Amino acid sequence: GAPFVGILENADVNVLTLPTGEDTFSEFLLDDASDAIATVEESVLDGAAFYFEKTVWAKIRIKKDTAGNYVLPQGGTPSTILLENYKGLIGGARPVGEMIGYPVFSVRHLPANSATAVSTKFGVFGNLKALAYGDKGEMRVAQHASGSFGGKEVALADQTGLVYKHRHALALTLPAALVAIKTAAS
Repeated sequence: GAPFVGILENADVNVLTLPTGEDTFSEFLLDDASDAIATVEESVLDGAAFYFEKTVWAKIRIKKDTAGNYVLPQGGTPSTILLENYKGLIGGARPVGEMIGYPVFSVRHLPANSATAVSTKFGVFGNLKALAYGDKGEMRVAQHASGSFGGKEVALADQTGLVYKHRHALALTLPAALVAIKTAAS
């Protein structure tokens, strides 16, 4: 609930609605990407990225021009220059692509390409450093000798289930650092 509604549902986040006729997720491309970049506060562009569900990115990256060439350089794969920024990092997400010099990350919590529809928010561009993280208290672990975990009754399998409890949240502190990308109404 409010204020924790997610980036796509936050009323303070800018929305980029694609031009008339671009009513599916896969129609997003370079002109739209440039508009998304222009929508975000300039001071936070360093560290910004595009975020799509992996099936949406799969459709965007294979777009070809009238001559049959991929529109995105290298078919949208990240350049070695971009990947140098992630060299030596242990853990964490790595970009799955690149668009107009910005990394593209896949996020399973955004709408999949199968959910494409008119007037639907499906992607995000911006800097996630605009989010604040908070937690309360220590993590607690509870042990259970019975109960269903992932559809499996642990007592019947002579196993133990562990439940980790921790209160935490992310809140958007600078809405101008993000833009939600939405399909056209028609």
